[in-house]
Amino acid sequence: MDGIRMVLVGPHAGKDIELGGFRFEEGECILPSRGSEHAQRILSRYYSAYPEGSVEGRAAHQAWKKSQEEKSSAGEAAPAVSARDVTQIQDAMEDLRAELEASRRLREELEARLARAEAMKAAGTTPATEAPAAESQEKPPKPGKAAK
Repeated sequence: MDGIRMVLVGPHAGKDIELGGFRFEEGECILPSRGSEHAQRILSRYYSAYPEGSVEGRAAHQAWKKSQEEKSSAGEAAPAVSARDVTQIQDAMEDLRAELEASRRLREELEARLARAEAMKAAGTTPATEAPAAESQEKPPKPGKAAK
């Protein structure tokens, strides 16, 4: 053996792939015997590659197998989505789309107002004040506060 054989564990096991600048062929990569401690640490920590036959590698393989079993059993136990749930989700999506469209229209209107105001400012004229319709009307006096 020329060096330290690193073996991929998990979803990349057995694959031809490049991870972290290291080329794995059939899920294995050989590192030099000397001076590769940092590379081993990086490969183990971030890429699930462990020295062949190591305790850490076996533990990682067992943990990965267990997580896959849990995933498959959880997928089987998941309840089916009812037609009523689908309808509610579709209605909520339509409401969100309508709200998004209203926001887009408001943004476009405000952008147009801003452009007009900037154009008038550049021309040196003062814009006519645009008062909202509700504020431009006189408000009737509140009851109980009649003129004395």
